[in-house]
Amino acid sequence: MGESDSQRTFHLFLADLVLSGLVLYAGYLSYEALKKGTDIKDWLKFWITFGMSGLLIFLLDNILYDMAIYPEMKIGWYAFLIFGKGGRIMYDSFLEENIGKAAAFIKEKLNKAKAEAKKATGQ
Repeated sequence: MGESDSQRTFHLFLADLVLSGLVLYAGYLSYEALKKGTDIKDWLKFWITFGMSGLLIFLLDNILYDMAIYPEMKIGWYAFLIFGKGGRIMYDSFLEENIGKAAAFIKEKLNKAKAEAKKATGQ
């Protein structure tokens, strides 16, 4: 038997509360790393991975919303990123190369847009 609407809402609320706590804790650990001058690169990799996974999470939220275990999967993903050094692992194995490719493309398009804007305004 599935969850009632009110149980599901409470379940999602608790999951969001835990996720918010994890993000706050990651912010605190980042602050401590900056203060001590240790693990700064690892935390930067975490935040890049966290930001990039936001798009994936947004899409999955809409697709997997009705899946009963989905909130726990999200908590597991964020816990992996924070406690399992998942940010470093994902960045080093996948994101670094792909962000580099995307960055070159974005930079090229921005430079083209800037040139066209200057041309249009007569600068």
